[in-house]
Amino acid sequence: MTNNASNPHPSPRKVLIVDDQLDIIKLIESLLTRKGYETFTATSGFEAGVWLSHISPDVMTLDLNMPNMDGREVLAIYKKLPLFQKTKILIVSGRPEEEMKVLLDQGAHDYIAKPFKKEDFLQKIQDLIQKN
Repeated sequence: MTNNASNPHPSPRKVLIVDDQLDIIKLIESLLTRKGYETFTATSGFEAGVWLSHISPDVMTLDLNMPNMDGREVLAIYKKLPLFQKTKILIVSGRPEEEMKVLLDQGAHDYIAKPFKKEDFLQKIQDLIQKN
């Protein structure tokens, strides 16, 4: 996190975790909170949209396979709305790598395959935040 002389205690970076698997949410939330990130969780695409409009996160982790509104639909909506353009999207999925690469052309900023190494996941989050 950048040290700002005018604000010696900058606010923590916000990460919205979107996944329908509670064990994955808890894992990601635990990793991020230990590193000082402020986390918010959503178990559906609809809930993700509500959070996005209220908190304007720095990064959103997005699972592709969710009931009702899946990650692809969330991404399609996100891409159309200028309000969310500062939020970086990290796809977190067990889908084939070729499929995740296609999503980069559709508005995602990066991806990581499940299961992932904790260090790799944290590095991707940090890289995306540094791009903001």
